[in-house]
Amino acid sequence: MRLGHPSPASTIGGEVRSATISCVWIFAVWMSVTSFGRLTAQGLTVREIPEVIVSSPPGWTERLEWSDSNFPAPYWRVPQDPPDLITHPSRWLDRSRQRSIGFYRTVVTAWDPVALIRSIPTNEPAGSRRPAGFVWIPPGIFTLGSPEGEPGRFTNEVRRSVVLTRGYWMSDHEVTQSEYQGLMGRNPSGFPGANRPVENVSWHDATNYCHRLNQQAYERGELPAGYAYRLPTEAEWECAARAGSETAFPWGDSTSEAARHAWNEATANFTTHEVRSLSPNRWGLHDLLGNVWEWCLDWGAVPASATALEPSGPKDGSLRVIRGGSYLDGPALLRPASRLAFRPNWSGDCVGFRPVLAAKAPAGSSELRLRLVPELTLRGTPGATYRIEKTLTPQVPGSWQTLTRIDLGTNAQTVWTDLSERPTGYSYRALQMVGDGGSAGPLRPGEPQTGRPPGFVWIAPGTFRMGSPDTETSRRSNEAAHTVTLTRGYWMSDHEVTESELDEVLGRNETTRLGLYHPVQATWNDATRYCETLTIRTRADGSLPDGFIYRLPTEAEWEHACRAGTTTRYSWGDDPDGLEVRKHAWSWTSQYREVRQLQPNAWGLYDLSGNLWEWCVDGYETAFPAATTDPVRTNSTTVRVIRGGGYLEDFARARSAARNGARPAEWRDLGFRPVLARPL
Repeated sequence: MRLGHPSPASTIGGEVRSATISCVWIFAVWMSVTSFGRLTAQGLTVREIPEVIVSSPPGWTERLEWSDSNFPAPYWRVPQDPPDLITHPSRWLDRSRQRSIGFYRTVVTAWDPVALIRSIPTNEPAGSRRPAGFVWIPPGIFTLGSPEGEPGRFTNEVRRSVVLTRGYWMSDHEVTQSEYQGLMGRNPSGFPGANRPVENVSWHDATNYCHRLNQQAYERGELPAGYAYRLPTEAEWECAARAGSETAFPWGDSTSEAARHAWNEATANFTTHEVRSLSPNRWGLHDLLGNVWEWCLDWGAVPASATALEPSGPKDGSLRVIRGGSYLDGPALLRPASRLAFRPNWSGDCVGFRPVLAAKAPAGSSELRLRLVPELTLRGTPGATYRIEKTLTPQVPGSWQTLTRIDLGTNAQTVWTDLSERPTGYSYRALQMVGDGGSAGPLRPGEPQTGRPPGFVWIAPGTFRMGSPDTETSRRSNEAAHTVTLTRGYWMSDHEVTESELDEVLGRNETTRLGLYHPVQATWNDATRYCETLTIRTRADGSLPDGFIYRLPTEAEWEHACRAGTTTRYSWGDDPDGLEVRKHAWSWTSQYREVRQLQPNAWGLYDLSGNLWEWCVDGYETAFPAATTDPVRTNSTTVRVIRGGGYLEDFARARSAARNGARPAEWRDLGFRPVLARPL
């Protein structure tokens, strides 16, 4: 899994100057849509309008502004019907906009960091079970960096005030080799010892450990609501290391106490040592200085000197921060202010990490989000009742989803807005209801009466030809044609899992960040963990159909769904000249794209050809499994099947029969889509 880029910038914050904050603002392009539905004399027209969502901390005073342009000198205006921004989150629909482009920002007119901190509880959350081996670090205002003249100071140690509005639990020790091996199944360390810190781990390894820790804690019911394990931000790390001090070292300005607190070049004998073997700092944290450097969440950069609210570094970069010094270093690098940075895929025998358990959202941040939502104008018969439905695949029977019922009363026209989670890209229709109100549309053959998840399509069992005939153009030798029977139906996601969906299920905020609705690049291990976590969540909330689980599709299930009843080269036909490929598959292009942008196959499934290769549950071998009824290969796990081709591949790889393999730890250009199916 590529974990390079933090979440998109939408938090309002910045430098404190004369009791005001210089704002960060975001913008989005919006335009009218042409999708609409009609029913006899009644009409339903749809246009997309901006919805602005603002979330602010207590005590902030803000106003919303908009502009027609952002270059060269935008003219910012307050809307005619501005939101009050009192309740949070505040939602405002800009129904007045008739222009094709609009830009929005919030301006923070007043903010008092001291008052903000006073409004936030500093005690350890009541009722939350403290994780074993963790220490509570309260929120507050801290001084970080080093003053000019401090011995050993580097120019990147800018002296500044930092406001942390959320407390967090920090591990009182660096992750040990036994802890790492117990969770990750391997020990990369160069200095073996169960209670020594794990080293030779990259930033990616450290963040993957935190993700796995989240999954384990969630499955055990030990993850506090709204909290997640992750690496500390650089500010969180230094606040904990200083333990309330502003001196060169937590114990003062002298190096005389270093031997009691930090394994360093003078005492370590060129090796790591067991954690907790020296005295902790005054907050009970061991080895924050010395032993091994520790990865932080931030990209590396020289910080600004102004007061910062919840700083988490720049939004992108090439290096990740490490802090604390190691057994190889002298006093200059053992200071809490000392900071270095390395590439996130680098590892060394002097670098480890420790996690924090922190709230997912800071208490002192203002967030501005902008999205397009469909505004539906219904013109009908006064006194009639209408059912509003939507679908991504209007040509597929049974795909229409009921949204709401509208009683026109004495009016002949009304307006309704679709504020669902992801409303764009749909077609809409209005059906006049008679009698008991009609039905929600037919189920597909064999589909259970209940349980269809949003965005999933029922794939009925059946017999089909898998592989390709000898005469198929661009055929490869691993595509032997044979007949396969699937005896059990299943639901399949109509799109590849997106970055936002992976974030929501696995609690991550570190993905490639091309866009919330781009498919996420993932390892086979991450894909299976996503399915397992989704199964646990839906079973807990009662939405999981009995006897079903979320999992990766078998290779046979994948090809059955991709073909959608066809035996041709592609799901849309043989297309010998490739004239139709661009309508169905992102192939031979420079970048993968948002899901659901091209035409689906006949069963309503998008991007099964092109965009990202998709993981299957099977182990990969050149020959297909011998079984022809519900085939699946589980005895070959060093390489897993991938199907569908990718955006960089030629059109031959987008064929329904094209197949390949990849190691489970690979992630580049690899995605997945789950099925809701019977266990294997």
